[in-house]
Amino acid sequence: MKPKKRLEKVSVMFLQIAMLFVTCLVASNIFETKQIAVGPLNLTGGLLIFPLTYVISDCVCEVWGFRRSCLLIWTGFLLNFLFMGAGAVVDVIPGAPYYENQEGFHAIFGLAPRITLASCIAFLVGSFLNARVLSVMKVRTDGKRLPGRLILSSVVGEAADSLLFFPIAFLGVLQGSEMLSQMLLQFILKTLYEIIFLPLTVFLIRKLKAYEGEDVFDRGINYGVFEVFRRG
Repeated sequence: MKPKKRLEKVSVMFLQIAMLFVTCLVASNIFETKQIAVGPLNLTGGLLIFPLTYVISDCVCEVWGFRRSCLLIWTGFLLNFLFMGAGAVVDVIPGAPYYENQEGFHAIFGLAPRITLASCIAFLVGSFLNARVLSVMKVRTDGKRLPGRLILSSVVGEAADSLLFFPIAFLGVLQGSEMLSQMLLQFILKTLYEIIFLPLTVFLIRKLKAYEGEDVFDRGINYGVFEVFRRG
């Protein structure tokens, strides 16, 4: 009888992709502290790299399945929380007498707890929804229509991310019309980002499947997001 593959055993390629995912996630939070101008649009710097986390998550879910995607999402969330939490602790410790960059450091790591909470909740819900939609659609289409599945799952994930982040972070701070316009703008731009990167995502998925010899179909699995912590 063939032994059951344990979730804890991952390939070197998966580890490399996971490191890239965490790097993009942490960097996007740092870049969020800067407002940038792209033509007539005023955006946050995080928008340049955060959508890549969805591209990477799509690759993992399509190749290794929903449970491995959950492992990636939880790992990214916990490591990002550790990084930002450590930065917040360092921020409140008084600087050395000769240190002259406390204001700049605080601008990055002294984020309001409300913003941090909103970011964490939106990331988790959006990422898990993205993975689940992609996984379910893969089974229902028997692995066909990959581009359409990638776009639809990203639309669901990005919509949830925007719908949760802005009300939690800015309710009572921004006027309703301004919040809605920012929410819609972020959603549209993130979705366009995913569409632009679609050919690259499809290419990477096909190469990863061939290299890893993996093409997991999540038939009959439990879609609980905490199942990844169960052994076996």
